[in-house]
Amino acid sequence: MLEASARYLGDDLVVTVPGCGELAVGKALDSALSSWLDRSARLVDALAHGPGTFECPTEFEDDESEVVRWTGIGGSFVDESELHLLSTGDLDRLADERPDICWDVRRFRPNIVVDGGPDAFSSTSENTRYRVGDAEVAYEKGCTRCVMTTRSQPAGIERQLDVLRHVVRAHANVVGVRARIVSGGRVRVGDSLSGPGPRTEGF
Repeated sequence: MLEASARYLGDDLVVTVPGCGELAVGKALDSALSSWLDRSARLVDALAHGPGTFECPTEFEDDESEVVRWTGIGGSFVDESELHLLSTGDLDRLADERPDICWDVRRFRPNIVVDGGPDAFSSTSENTRYRVGDAEVAYEKGCTRCVMTTRSQPAGIERQLDVLRHVVRAHANVVGVRARIVSGGRVRVGDSLSGPGPRTEGF
């Protein structure tokens, strides 16, 4: 699934499926997804679908290890929290520590990338609130990482198990923070982040 991508054209969502190009939401997209994944698949509204089911190998270095499964939260296809925030400083610090590893932001899949240092959220505690754009969010906890950070992706992001090995050893397996939405609103590239952090760079 990391080989596919999605974006908005105005108010319309389009999905790029490998080998099929960009497709609008509808039967053609569902057919392309099913053919590509070799199983029946369709794009659905997360709000109408209910919580998703997730799975991960118990040993991130062994894809054949026992699989653990769990149910995510309702309202979105996320496994543990509504939002994931990451600072540019987090990635810079990791790159300084291990310059031999590719620390591309896409490995971590944040919703919001904050232009700030690695300690942008260090003074936060549970339920600390931030205003970002027109929305208000509340800090929940540090974001523990999983095997997905090690996976290969398009544009030269190769599988690197040392990504997670280093994060586990050097940072107790935490990079970025998890947050929940207190009140929704539009967030734009360059919007400010109020509270104990700098401005947002994008999302």
